[in-house]
Amino acid sequence: MRITCLKKSDQGGASIVSRAGWFVLYLLSAVVMSSAVAEAHEVSKINRAKGMVLVTSSAEVRKGERACILTPAGKQVTCGTIGRVRKTDFVLDIEDKQRMRRIKRGFPVEVKDGKGTTGDERESKKGRKTDGAARTASQPTKSSSKTVIRVQYLPALIGPTTYNKVTYVPPANANNAAGRALWEADSKISSAFLGFGGSVSVPIGSGGLAVNPGFRYRIYTGGGLDSDYDPVNKLRYAQITQKMTAIGLWLDVTALKIAGLGLDAGLDFEMSTLDMTSLVIDEATNAEADLTSATSKLNVISLRVGAQYDLLIFGPAGLNLGTTAMLPLTGLGKNFSANVDGDRFAATNPDTAADLEAAMGHNKSGFAVEFSLGLAFGF
Repeated sequence: MRITCLKKSDQGGASIVSRAGWFVLYLLSAVVMSSAVAEAHEVSKINRAKGMVLVTSSAEVRKGERACILTPAGKQVTCGTIGRVRKTDFVLDIEDKQRMRRIKRGFPVEVKDGKGTTGDERESKKGRKTDGAARTASQPTKSSSKTVIRVQYLPALIGPTTYNKVTYVPPANANNAAGRALWEADSKISSAFLGFGGSVSVPIGSGGLAVNPGFRYRIYTGGGLDSDYDPVNKLRYAQITQKMTAIGLWLDVTALKIAGLGLDAGLDFEMSTLDMTSLVIDEATNAEADLTSATSKLNVISLRVGAQYDLLIFGPAGLNLGTTAMLPLTGLGKNFSANVDGDRFAATNPDTAADLEAAMGHNKSGFAVEFSLGLAFGF
């Protein structure tokens, strides 16, 4: 005799622990991303008439030090001397007032060492990078206008597509006279730890805009409940296996990218396939026989919004960290097929296939959240 292997209360506790773990991961991701960009020096206000620039900063600077303003691509625009210093910002007096018109809000600022070494005098007009010793948050390099290729681990707290674990409900008697549904939903599966993919961020101009095509492959596992099968012979039970795979394609547009942190929005297209197989197993003889098999396919279109942070630590190579929220809009191309010929009780219930489809609950989710962690390569 077999009974369902998980109680509802156990599943509820496991679900709470699982979601708490995901929430902690989300908080850690947010802390790492925010701390990674917290040290950046950036232009916040420009006073062209006075030849001064207000720079936001959380790193320690000293009055009289030299600092240079760079484009997002890392090319030096002009330099100046630090004047008034406050807790969260400082004033930079620009030396070459003619270059003020080239400065824009959000440009990174590089603070030089105490000796004022900048290498500015040795920089040719062809745009060679300065070779002075730098003390700044722009080290390591934070990709702003480079093409970045990402190889990512992509777990999902909640995926765009969900399904239910199903359990077999044996009939009340050997003739299934009640004609009730033989399949019921047990619990919802929406999270996936197995997910991998990649994306490319291609800059458009020098204003921080970029397009980001990407793909992913994700595996959802869950649905191995065993239950009674034969109302007479309690040694015969149903063994159920379920697995869903999903391929996702997306296209995001980066509206703003500062010091390697990009804010993205776009569209997501996910193609998922849910497979279910079940066997009847006799514990007395260890004999196995096919019971029911089913396949469900569904495509989901979603809106995406998120943030990606690329930190190029080792020259052109580094780390990627990000999070994306999705709003599934619609499910397309739903297709379901089932083979119930192995279930002798299904003959008296013509709605068995429809009951199984409803129990599997293969549908779009109401909301989705995924994370990314991987390698980034800038060129």
